[in-house]
Amino acid sequence: MLNVAVAAAGGHLLRETLDQVQVPRFANSKTPACKLSVRVLSASLPGLPAPGNFTRSRPFLQLNVGSVEKDTEPADYNPNSTRSEKAAGAEGTQYPWRFDEQVTFTVTTEDLSGPGLKLRLRVISDTQFGFLQFSGRPADVGEATLDLQKRILPSCLQQTLKSDKRRCVWCSPVVPVPLAHVKGGLLGAECKLGEAIAHVALLFSLDTDPDYLLDLTRPSTLKLQQTLRESADEMSRFIDSLPAAPPCCCQPYMGDIDPLDVDAAVGRAALRAWSVAEVQNPLPAPELSPENWVSTTGPNGRRYWHNLALGPPPWEDAESPRSRPSIPSPDEKPNGWIYHEGADGRRFWHHADLGPPPWEIMAKVSSGSLGSGKMQRLEV
Repeated sequence: MLNVAVAAAGGHLLRETLDQVQVPRFANSKTPACKLSVRVLSASLPGLPAPGNFTRSRPFLQLNVGSVEKDTEPADYNPNSTRSEKAAGAEGTQYPWRFDEQVTFTVTTEDLSGPGLKLRLRVISDTQFGFLQFSGRPADVGEATLDLQKRILPSCLQQTLKSDKRRCVWCSPVVPVPLAHVKGGLLGAECKLGEAIAHVALLFSLDTDPDYLLDLTRPSTLKLQQTLRESADEMSRFIDSLPAAPPCCCQPYMGDIDPLDVDAAVGRAALRAWSVAEVQNPLPAPELSPENWVSTTGPNGRRYWHNLALGPPPWEDAESPRSRPSIPSPDEKPNGWIYHEGADGRRFWHHADLGPPPWEIMAKVSSGSLGSGKMQRLEV
């Protein structure tokens, strides 16, 4: 009954927990999740010469999120500016190319799981003769990719707007981003493919809590598995807290019993089978009448039961004080034992103290009823 109660209580607890499970639903992958603002502060291009009187080369930055691509205006050269050097947090690195431009993207849930923010730094050169100005084709310098989930979202911290104390944004510190040299890129004469050839200083801001955005990117199966695992742990702790079940009153306590020698018990039962009285009615089960039942444990842990109405248990020796008085077996005391061998080779044993053997009595009543068997006396 206690096991049934534990199972019922555990099932009820699990049902209540599952009723509270809310299976997460993903929004449409094209649904806007937040607005990401990227403020491009400055850049460092050690190999790019300063602008001249007639020819000048200026960098600009291409930014890409998903299918949206935006370009900044060409940067201005200001070698005396130290503010951007301190803002970028890279001492000893000059950031003379000033952008001070902000680019805003509408980020969808699909973009959150995409490649992230792609950056490509390019240089445009123009030549001026008096009132005439000629511009060449832009040339690539370097590129970089920033993962939204790993780089940008975790770097944004909550800040309160000075203009409206009830509103807040999530901003990052200034992040210096190295750009790797690309094949055929400008300024790569002394730089190997993949090495940093330039740096840009960026600042990110969001209008939505980054923790909420990160939660949108987690698979729903992981959420459900975590909820079910926590429910299973809670149910396991509940079952462990229940009191131990008391011993069953219908099974008699047999004490410590030595493991059963199965082969010896079977042989002893065969030798004593002749002394067992015939049972007219079925014996009651141990649960109904435990006083006449005894048991023992086998070497494999299996429990064997025996009713004393059938004689002594086969696992006990004849001299055991628990057994009823009986004649020793032929193995224990061979004197006085005789046997009869049937037609199929089976031997039937009998002790002389019990009177004439039954096969002799049957032979007198009906000669040859036991077949062509042979009777022999056990020699000592």
